[in-house]
Amino acid sequence: MTYTDAVKSGFRLINSKWQLVVIQVGMMIANFIGFLVIVGIPLGIAFIVFGLDLTGLAQARDIMELLRHPSELLSKYMGLALLVLVSFLLYILAITTAGLFVFAGAIGTIGRSVYDPARKFSMKLFFDEARKIFFPLMWFSLLMGLVFIVIAFFLGLLGGGVAAIVQGARSQDSTLALFLGIFFSLLLALLAISVILGAIAVTVYGVAILFFKA
Repeated sequence: MTYTDAVKSGFRLINSKWQLVVIQVGMMIANFIGFLVIVGIPLGIAFIVFGLDLTGLAQARDIMELLRHPSELLSKYMGLALLVLVSFLLYILAITTAGLFVFAGAIGTIGRSVYDPARKFSMKLFFDEARKIFFPLMWFSLLMGLVFIVIAFFLGLLGGGVAAIVQGARSQDSTLALFLGIFFSLLLALLAISVILGAIAVTVYGVAILFFKA
């Protein structure tokens, strides 16, 4: 089987499981409703309980001037800020958990179809696979998240070092500084693309292993 045949087979397999698209759309709608419930309702309650008055903010002539002093704004609306922050964190936790659960179910469903292409989709199969793969997927996602953070930190250090080198060269020769700036920028871009693509490839490979080793 060639790579082209493998890609075509993959598309045919995924298209045959169109129910997964419906589940994804349903999750997006649930996320929107969840935002209104988890963040919107507490925000509305905050206006009533804390007696928050945003009239002054609405009548501010210079919004940029107001944003230059965020400490004053936060001290005035501290209750609202804390409530919104806690609600938003709960919302992020909820949609992340739901997203991982749905993704785990999709992985399991597609994986089972690889073993048995004639097997039809069912919600029982979806939830069974989601429950089985959810926790391994969660730990793997945390691991890959840490990997991406380390990559970002490493690239940030390289960028800072390059900026220092270019700044030092600028004091000696502007032409040399321009050359070094372009050279290191292209080098960093190539390195970043290579590392990120490598991390994505490892992520995809790891997701496949989660099913076949489960």
